[in-house]
Amino acid sequence: MIEALAKAFGPILKRIGEFFDLFDLSFFVSGGITLLAVIYLARGAGIPMPANAGVGWAVACLVLAYFLGLICFAVGRSFRRLVGGIRDTILVFRGKAEEPYGERLYDIVADHGLIEDDIVGIYVKTEGKKEAVKGRLIARMWAELRERPGLKESFDYVNHSWVLAATYDGVAAAALIWSGALLLGKELAAQAAGKAVEAGAPLASLPDDPFDPAATVTMLTEPLVTPIVTALLIFAVIASLEARRSREDQSETLVATMAHLNQEQMENQSGRGGGGVDVAVDVDVGGDYM
Repeated sequence: MIEALAKAFGPILKRIGEFFDLFDLSFFVSGGITLLAVIYLARGAGIPMPANAGVGWAVACLVLAYFLGLICFAVGRSFRRLVGGIRDTILVFRGKAEEPYGERLYDIVADHGLIEDDIVGIYVKTEGKKEAVKGRLIARMWAELRERPGLKESFDYVNHSWVLAATYDGVAAAALIWSGALLLGKELAAQAAGKAVEAGAPLASLPDDPFDPAATVTMLTEPLVTPIVTALLIFAVIASLEARRSREDQSETLVATMAHLNQEQMENQSGRGGGGVDVAVDVDVGGDYM
């Protein structure tokens, strides 16, 4: 009975999974946070919000959140490279410089004993182009994980690391955007307060209810803005470093998986008396996987 239900719902669950792969939920995280910053600024600027937001507004907000999430991912990845470059420069200044990542990736390959591997070894033996070939090596290992059903769990794990890195990239960018929104909103609130004083109106005070929409404007002038912005900037740097760690963990796991595959092939050869083993066809995959 349970097996029958699993077979019946299997295709449905697969379609749902494909839907979420198409619309990556990690983009909604950073996009939603950024959308709140946009609303925060709009409210601070005195732009009226819809009193009765219906389904149309909800759908529009979802689409806008996804769009903002894509922007955050791109900005966050560039910010990660900037933070990584600054970190590497500091390490050089302190005499603790690390090898270029292409060199370190090849060291990982050597540590796993894959220099002579039929798949990985081809790329390792390409002298003088380690940084350039790095992306092709990673793309090939991704292709092996995708094309081999027996490595599905490893593929899911590495893909999860990629999603984590993308989420950290996006959240780092969202933190930067919120920092700017708080600073700009503080200026908008100060200008509004100055105009109110000139007009003879009393200064607004914080509402008793912290979730009152009017609190959005009045809280912009609070002295907590500076420490909050500082904390957000620190968090953005930490998130970028964590995204970098997740990306490097992907490479470590990819190489370790290829080592497992290599050992499995050798054991199969020994079990069949030294017979040959089918090797997946090389797939020319481009793109920046790091």
